[in-house]
Amino acid sequence: MPVPSHKYFHAFKASLPAFLYLAFTTSLLFFVVFPHLSHSYLSGSFKISNPALSYGVNISISEIILFSIIALTTLIFALWDHKDAAFCGIPLNAFGLRHFCYGGILAFTGALLLGVFEYCFGGFRISGLVWPLLTTGAIIALAAFWVFFVSLTEELWFRGYPLKKFEDSLGWWPAALITSCAFAACHMHNQNENYAEMVFLFLSGLILCGLRCLSGSLWLGIGAHAVADLAGIVLGTPGTNLSGSPIQIVYLTVSGSELINGGDNGLMFSLPGIGMQFLLMIVPLFMFSRPFVKKFSA
Repeated sequence: MPVPSHKYFHAFKASLPAFLYLAFTTSLLFFVVFPHLSHSYLSGSFKISNPALSYGVNISISEIILFSIIALTTLIFALWDHKDAAFCGIPLNAFGLRHFCYGGILAFTGALLLGVFEYCFGGFRISGLVWPLLTTGAIIALAAFWVFFVSLTEELWFRGYPLKKFEDSLGWWPAALITSCAFAACHMHNQNENYAEMVFLFLSGLILCGLRCLSGSLWLGIGAHAVADLAGIVLGTPGTNLSGSPIQIVYLTVSGSELINGGDNGLMFSLPGIGMQFLLMIVPLFMFSRPFVKKFSA
């Protein structure tokens, strides 16, 4: 029996605030905020003798600015739409902290298993530290602060208000597909991104949408996102040319097939790296099996 056309119209009408949210935030950031940041903080407004620490401080300030913009926009849309923090995926309770820790532990475990696999089969080796030990510790701490705000901003931006709004009006799969496409497309402003990485980011977006579905909030995804980004950023890419990875702390070498070790793109872009991230869904499936079954059987 065909679905009446007016139902599609009402569903589209109900999803308009989410489309408006994405259009407004994307236009504001890409045409106003990013150009300014690229000529100020990202170009080194705050100078420190160590280039890695200087880059980390400047990028941290930029990420705090981006988070403030996304958080304020989300607040405005939520108040306008009469929605609370839980609707936007950020319930402010003890469960949020617990889910954040779960996500971090899952991502750390996955990264550790991936490292062991790559050491055995991908020729992955760490040949030494880039910086002195104290500087290395400072870079890790600064990177952890930075990636927390990166993950918080991106999760709130794409899988907060808009994901839930799309889900309520169009269903979970359309919501996940739309927000994951937006998530991947908005990374195109990054330097050296290619189409393979866009596909990877789209698939990662679907996983993170699933983590919100499984846990009922963004905190699980924020923890997983932050730790995965931290591992990728701090470890960096193979070789001695660190121009594309300014806060890398170790020199890496790999050997063999790029499909196995990711080549110059890094371990996270290898087939085992991509597969590992999908396997991370299995654990939350058992941790939050009841809401998952209820959501997809509806």
